[in-house]
Amino acid sequence: MQEEICAPLGLHNMFLGIPDQVEGRVARLEDAPLPEGAPVPLPLLEKAIPPQLPAAAALFNRGDVRRASIPAGGGIMNARDLARFYASLATGVDGVRLLSPKRIALVAREQRRDMDQVLGLEIRKGLGYFLPGANAESLSVSPSSFGHPGAGGSVGYADPENGLAVGFAKTRLVSPIDPKTAAGVKVTERIRQVLGIR
Repeated sequence: MQEEICAPLGLHNMFLGIPDQVEGRVARLEDAPLPEGAPVPLPLLEKAIPPQLPAAAALFNRGDVRRASIPAGGGIMNARDLARFYASLATGVDGVRLLSPKRIALVAREQRRDMDQVLGLEIRKGLGYFLPGANAESLSVSPSSFGHPGAGGSVGYADPENGLAVGFAKTRLVSPIDPKTAAGVKVTERIRQVLGIR
């Protein structure tokens, strides 16, 4: 990742397993309290994330976990590098494109729309990314957009149609995410409003 993605794009703060020297720059996470009346987790969620594991913040604040390469859920980065990564997919950055426009169109094409048995939500997915829909409100509404709502409310997405990329990173992990009040949803809605994107 460092050689093929980060170096060509000038991403100095994106890691799958941090090196020792950046530990002091990594923010500590905290878990927000569960809201009153939060839904009971589905049985498969407890199998995917057993209750005997520490809370998310405590787990991902551990040095050994931060240094582990966990591509499906261990990315450590700042919002600027997250947005720059998605910009390389949306339009390219400083002449560097990770994927061709033809490949990006394929990535953003719906491959699945079904009920996620762990989350209990209907999710639209392209190749490797979530697509806009009822349960990915923080993503752009553009049909060509794709990205991923991260754990706890962070989000990153590319919107090639509007030449837009967004990275929103937060340290206070909220679960479950309420699409009406989530910070990531509010931020991306405001960005679209300011830019006149409907």
